[in-house]
Amino acid sequence: SKEEDKWETLSTYVRNYIHTFKKSFDLISPYPLIVPSANGYGINPELNIMTDLQQFNVPWEKAQHAPTIPSKVDLLKKAFALYKGDVFENARGEHWIDSTATQYRLRYIGIINELLSTMDAAGDFTGVQQYAALAIERTPENIRAHYWLLHAMNHLGAHELARNQISHAKEVLTSEECDTLRKYVAEDATMPYTALFSTG
Repeated sequence: SKEEDKWETLSTYVRNYIHTFKKSFDLISPYPLIVPSANGYGINPELNIMTDLQQFNVPWEKAQHAPTIPSKVDLLKKAFALYKGDVFENARGEHWIDSTATQYRLRYIGIINELLSTMDAAGDFTGVQQYAALAIERTPENIRAHYWLLHAMNHLGAHELARNQISHAKEVLTSEECDTLRKYVAEDATMPYTALFSTG
């Protein structure tokens, strides 16, 4: 039947794909990555494999128990450096990956915001400016990163840059997000709220 032919074609495709993948992995490891399992194929349980997502979580979890501010900053910077962008970017929009991709992105945003607030508490405004700018480049929707960048620029006396950054924020954020950013700035007693948002 047509249905049987379809499944046979699909099965052949999967077997060929796995065979090709196994041959490629054999070039870099003496141990098989994919092995037969009760359900067909699976990752070799004897191999200790850590995904990017798992590696990304390790320094963040250690940072929660860091004994000093410098060690916490160092661990959060390591987590920041491990972020590779969206998970399975080529599969964006596929329902089976959306929740993982969203969780990964939100964890990244949480980590960078924790890093920025920790560096701010240590008075490292140059570091805050550098990492906030990188965060905005990777996740433009991170309102806190926009706030931290303005906060750092203000402390460093870069008021003209801060005004330019406001214009950039208005281009990449929604009107609701801009309202939230305006609120964050207004709540910061160290920042010239009126001057920064005088252009509207």
